[in-house]
Amino acid sequence: MMSIQPGVSQTMVRTGLQMAAAGGREGACSAPLKDGRSLVIGGNNAGGPLAAEECFERGGRFRSVSPMLAPRTDHVCIALDDGTVLVVGGAISRDSLTNAAEIFHPDANSWTPAGPMLTARRSAAIILLNNGKALVAGGSGQAITTFEIYDLADNRFEQAAGTLSAARTGYALAILGDGRVLIAAGFEQGRALDSMDIYDPATGIAYAGRMSVARANFTATALDDGRVLLTGGTDGTHELASPEVYDPATGGIARAGPLAAPQQNHIAVRPARTGRVLSAGGTAGGRQATSAELFTPAENAFEPASEAGDRDSSTPAISIGILGSDATLRAVKPIAFPQKV
Repeated sequence: MMSIQPGVSQTMVRTGLQMAAAGGREGACSAPLKDGRSLVIGGNNAGGPLAAEECFERGGRFRSVSPMLAPRTDHVCIALDDGTVLVVGGAISRDSLTNAAEIFHPDANSWTPAGPMLTARRSAAIILLNNGKALVAGGSGQAITTFEIYDLADNRFEQAAGTLSAARTGYALAILGDGRVLIAAGFEQGRALDSMDIYDPATGIAYAGRMSVARANFTATALDDGRVLLTGGTDGTHELASPEVYDPATGGIARAGPLAAPQQNHIAVRPARTGRVLSAGGTAGGRQATSAELFTPAENAFEPASEAGDRDSSTPAISIGILGSDATLRAVKPIAFPQKV
């Protein structure tokens, strides 16, 4: 699931259907642009996979941008250090996976080919490493335990060392303070997992132990103190309100104060200068969730997030677009992140 790191000024809460496109869409992905917009890419509707893109702008409006070179759904995307957006994999029809990759150039509003990946994969996960390369891991397809690395400098993918301890979908990734990557839980053939791996760019993959609760469709967010907050998700039957915190220094897992409401397929946002994490949106009980809660590491607990009203300009805020079940934009909420003292 999505976990957004510091400096993001706005995003969309994913609530089943992804955006306010005509007819709605599922299976899209979203990436923040440096100008504060959120790019929403591809997906599918009743007519099949889409190449159409839109940007969610300040004020809650969607505007069309140049479409991808080819339609796709259940793909992944990530903003690269140069401000472009990498899009990889997914499906081009119900049963046909792709290894194609593309790059979006916001300044030119255009797309160029990248890659391709070594293996076609759907519903994978992607994260930006500290060296500026992108790690693509797992997913459904013929090589769901493998990794690939995309290097922007030469515009190609290469195989990464090692394999996952389990074939995972619906899992979460987080960059650790030393540049390694935590790969946590997810589904294996429909069964929720509690196992974790750590990928080291220098040495490959290693088993990292077990979470206290099996979960998938959740978020993993690196905290300022080096720990990782694991929030929400599903155990395969019910949505979860029981977060936990992983400490890579000890390999230990500790429970955190519960969410007020369970959620899966939500977002986790950690704006700069706050040290706190916003968990928002997603689904619970088959319905769209519009709740937003803030995690404070020092208190190891969540509290309801408040909308930003009159606030000091130094207090960070983030605008959250709430989408209804018909994929129309219902509200744009500015959420305040006051510092705790």
